[in-house]
Amino acid sequence: MVLTQLYKLANQGNVEAQVSLGTIFHEGKYAPQDYEESLKWLLKAAKQGHLKSQYNVGYMLHKAEGVIEDNEAAFYWFSKAAERGLAEAQNYVGMMYRCGNGVKQSFEEAFIWLSIGANNGHPECQCNLASMYLDGDGVPESIDEGAEWVNLAFKQGCVDAAEMIDEYELWDDVDGWYDWKNSQQ
Repeated sequence: MVLTQLYKLANQGNVEAQVSLGTIFHEGKYAPQDYEESLKWLLKAAKQGHLKSQYNVGYMLHKAEGVIEDNEAAFYWFSKAAERGLAEAQNYVGMMYRCGNGVKQSFEEAFIWLSIGANNGHPECQCNLASMYLDGDGVPESIDEGAEWVNLAFKQGCVDAAEMIDEYELWDDVDGWYDWKNSQQ
């Protein structure tokens, strides 16, 4: 589909065309990369309830892609997607609560959101929840709980989990660590 056709559909309110234009301008694959234009179209789709666009708008606002960083607005869009079950958004909501980034810091809320994503198998949520246990942030410090969550993320090939195993010296607590470490040498 040519860009002019996508523009026509997008301007008529077609969500998929809006998402396509947002993606095209974000990636710079079929048109010059233009984060401002990308954000414009993804925001239109997000306002119509497109789940992945809600997350992407939050991400762009958080990472200052096409706009000045706006963590309050990013939190708003991440929350919309998180409430609808998108694990990547649950991770950002959890971490924003944990750090007080765009929202008042709350370890309790961070724990809730990271737990939801972690229990749904999202490896970044599992690592971040593990970190809360290992650091004792809002929960009792527990190497066993932390190692359990790191182990689950590690089994999914999560690079962050491998780094955490080294950082927190959890080698004996994680299944397959030695096999993986030896394969990297």
